[in-house]
Amino acid sequence: TVVNPAPFGAEMFVSFENNTDPMHFKSFIHAFGGLTCSSLNFFDITKDNYMSGTVKLMMDGYYGLLPQEAVCTENLTPFKNLLPTRGKSGISKLLRPLKLYQTPYHSMQIQYSNNMLYQSVITVYDPKVRKHQYKGVSLSDMFGSSVKGSVLAESSELILDMSQIAEEHAQYDISPKKVFDMNDHHFATLLSPNTSLDVSISFKGKANIPTLIKSSSVVVHRYQTGSGLVEGSFSVKIQNLNLDDDMYIQYLELIPKKFRMYFHKMKMKLNDQLIPLPPDFTIRTGLHQGAPNEVSFNLILPSNATLLLQYSYEKEFLTFTDRPPDADRGFDLPSSLLAYAPIEELHLDPTLMQFIGLLDAAPSPLHRVYTESILASFPTPDFSMPFNVIIISTALVSMFSSQVFVQTLKTYDESSHSISDDQDDDNE
Repeated sequence: TVVNPAPFGAEMFVSFENNTDPMHFKSFIHAFGGLTCSSLNFFDITKDNYMSGTVKLMMDGYYGLLPQEAVCTENLTPFKNLLPTRGKSGISKLLRPLKLYQTPYHSMQIQYSNNMLYQSVITVYDPKVRKHQYKGVSLSDMFGSSVKGSVLAESSELILDMSQIAEEHAQYDISPKKVFDMNDHHFATLLSPNTSLDVSISFKGKANIPTLIKSSSVVVHRYQTGSGLVEGSFSVKIQNLNLDDDMYIQYLELIPKKFRMYFHKMKMKLNDQLIPLPPDFTIRTGLHQGAPNEVSFNLILPSNATLLLQYSYEKEFLTFTDRPPDADRGFDLPSSLLAYAPIEELHLDPTLMQFIGLLDAAPSPLHRVYTESILASFPTPDFSMPFNVIIISTALVSMFSSQVFVQTLKTYDESSHSISDDQDDDNE
């Protein structure tokens, strides 16, 4: 299986064989959302409201992003139930919610392809730091438990990949000793059924945490600029930090339809020099209901170069039904997706690499990275005014109605009036 990074929220790619019927996709999403206890049912291309996900119809399937979806325990429980051991043994025994959700980053992925189900959990563990020195880590420290061999398997294999450790910090010890070296800083150990094992790694000498892991060769950031709540612009900054290799770049960005994009004002700069848009640059505007705005392009980014893309937008007028319950918070924009690879590693013509590796679960030479999710604020009316009008109107109507009812239903005693009138005549 291929373990890929994940953006903020939920990401899905669904491909049907010779079938792109929206209702078929809707039925599948509702069923899968119920299976995982998630809000994937908002991946609905027939609706467009404040909770709708951003969905792109592709040649052979659908790709969507749901930025406001959060991973929690109610998703972890059905995730473990899909495993044969249901979290009782095997690697799934390490999936403890109290430890898992305390990490700075975590994601869960489910891939189904060719009648095979792949499940993976990615987490970034922040070790205990004393005087900015990295001492070591073990499974029990990270997950609160040791790993236990699965009772449904004859043997289990635990693999440690240490190839991403920087060369200047390659001096480390792994215990227990039965963990053997495979090749290229990969270590493995075999587990028998019902056998527990706690693997620990201790580094020799001093290790500086910021340089412990090799950084990505390509860095991408997206942010919004401008003042006011109606107009603004998006800026995408892509940096090739590699000093020797040119990088092949694929970029895909889906923007909700509530943003009216001014693509004719789009500018692209390479090292602060204005350049024309590449030939493979694609722009699609969300003209019909539910269709997002799309920006995608392929290009070759020179070594040690910075690419800057800027385009303007105007926010559409939203009715109160199009706004979330916490309208003052704003809307979450999904992350943009970027894939890259050195030119030397590509075995295909770059002109034929359109989105190969971006959305495919198969092995690919392209590496994925995502931008930050953007929180966009819209002009928010005073939602208390309708209630004030309703209260004043009902108060006035009730006062008027009460007087009408009093005057209409009031009764008089005619006999008492006639007696009092006779007494007045006698006194005269």
